[in-house]
Amino acid sequence: MPGQQVVVLSVHEDKWSKSRDVTIVVAAPGDGVAVEIDGADQLDRLPAVGDRIGVHVDPDDPSNVLVADADWTVHWYVYPLFGLAALVGAGLCFMFFF
Repeated sequence: MPGQQVVVLSVHEDKWSKSRDVTIVVAAPGDGVAVEIDGADQLDRLPAVGDRIGVHVDPDDPSNVLVADADWTVHWYVYPLFGLAALVGAGLCFMFFF
């Protein structure tokens, strides 16, 4: 069921990673089993242990828990990059096959 509140059990941010690798483990709604959430690296502010955060739980797979407050928007500059990659790929295919 979407829009549930869960308790944060642990927060780990990899200080040595070049990208922002964050692992947040929460008590799953219902049974309270510890489960790692997806989208932790998308949060603007990391929660502390014991905080309650909003999540969305996949009804078909309760172990798939997503952060509700994550910024899932695709930034404007991603679209031109995909277009450029498609043009380069098409150019390479044309060079090698025609």
